[in-house]
Amino acid sequence: MRSARRTSASSTAMLLPSDVHPGNILVRDGRLLFTDFGLSLHREFDLTVEESECMPAHDGFDRDTALMHLFHWTLFELGHTSGSERLELLRAAAASRATPALNAVRATLGDGADLIAQHAGVAISMTEMFGDLMQDVTATRYRRP
Repeated sequence: MRSARRTSASSTAMLLPSDVHPGNILVRDGRLLFTDFGLSLHREFDLTVEESECMPAHDGFDRDTALMHLFHWTLFELGHTSGSERLELLRAAAASRATPALNAVRATLGDGADLIAQHAGVAISMTEMFGDLMQDVTATRYRRP
């Protein structure tokens, strides 16, 4: 859950990361270490008009993608190995934070289950968007959930 707060914090600073996902986040002594800044921008870079117009449309993309990956990874590690099963659990959590579908997750993660429920809608939206893109790369665009 810290990755979502960190990506949000970095975007309010001078750095605009563009490739945040679990493969680019290391954990050392309980601290998150972000790696791979090859697609990052500094707020003082001179952007073309097209690039400047594109930035607001993608605001939140890294955070939302990181949440999607984090939730799917967490649920997978808790035994929900089927993608459709994880999506069903996220849909139940989005419909009601108190859903019994989260009871086993809550028993393991405690308050972490509440964070999953709070942001389940984002994870669903991003999962569906990436599913559409896997079928047709022109099928959809990122729309901030």
